[in-house]
Amino acid sequence: MPAPAKPGTHNLNSIWCIPAAASPGLLVLARYAKARDIWTHLALWTPGKPLQHGAWARLRLITSACRVCPDAQFLCYAATRPNAPRDAAKPRPFAGSGSGGLAVSRVPWLSALTDVVGRTFMSNSGGPSKHALTAAEQQNLWDMFHVCLDFPDPTYLGEPDAWLAAQQPGWTHLSPQEVQHLTRWPVQRAGKRDAYGRSTPVVLSLPNGLQKCWIGQLACQSGRLLVRIPTRNTRFLEGIGHVRYCWQQQGQKPVPMPDAKWAWIDAQGQLLVATKSGHLETYRPARRSDKCAPGLSGWRLHASLDISTLTPSPGPSPSWARQSLAARTDRSASQRKRQKPTKPPPMDDEQAS
Repeated sequence: MPAPAKPGTHNLNSIWCIPAAASPGLLVLARYAKARDIWTHLALWTPGKPLQHGAWARLRLITSACRVCPDAQFLCYAATRPNAPRDAAKPRPFAGSGSGGLAVSRVPWLSALTDVVGRTFMSNSGGPSKHALTAAEQQNLWDMFHVCLDFPDPTYLGEPDAWLAAQQPGWTHLSPQEVQHLTRWPVQRAGKRDAYGRSTPVVLSLPNGLQKCWIGQLACQSGRLLVRIPTRNTRFLEGIGHVRYCWQQQGQKPVPMPDAKWAWIDAQGQLLVATKSGHLETYRPARRSDKCAPGLSGWRLHASLDISTLTPSPGPSPSWARQSLAARTDRSASQRKRQKPTKPPPMDDEQAS
């Protein structure tokens, strides 16, 4: 098992988080780069606990297609292998043509417990996994994420609502009528007369580029978190970009959160933010005696984890991440420390290229 990642040589390039619907744990997907040396890193972030570092991989995760099960135990991920030949006669997991491969692993690792399947009919990115479980257990894992192997990844051509509902639980869509009340995202009204001078009904629409954006809200007692996501980001092959967040305190105007790459409000009422500068921040509702965070009225900063620079530490996943579903009982640190040391297996194909 690789040593925990420490501040070091590679700088954060991009970051995104995937929360679990019924668990406080969140999966952190981060990309680190030093010149052309680029790595993907996975970590399990549970607010109030130390960050649990996981896989370091050369794979490029297709962020919009990754999902975490409700208890944050398993990850359904889609990935491509950069610089791999796409015309190979023999399919190689994640390396063929098309839009990448799909597999299921244990959080926060990438050892595929299922055989890798292509995301589309034309994909050549499928293949067997050395850690694949029995056919019955693999089917149980696919069923957990409602994946039909006849068409493995419906989110590839899905709507933003379906994508967010699967990956970011709690968000609800805002209609143009609701968006018109947000002064920073105004709504245009169509002309009241047509070319012949006849009266036409007023039609609300988003201006210019916002017509192709999905705007949603995540409400809590003191206000609501607002998000604007270009709809093309639900079908992309790289990372989630151009996402914009605002915080709107009750009775006040929305305030932009320019440093937020990802934000969410958890079941405990905490505001969780992953910043462009590489910090995982936890905010709690401010009391009268507290000093509110800049630009976040009603919130006080409770904790911050700095992951802006790390040193890649690739290696095989721990044995518990590759066990069968029946043998999997507890992955806590205390349980793993009591395990007898074993000779580490070779590095997984899913974790290095």
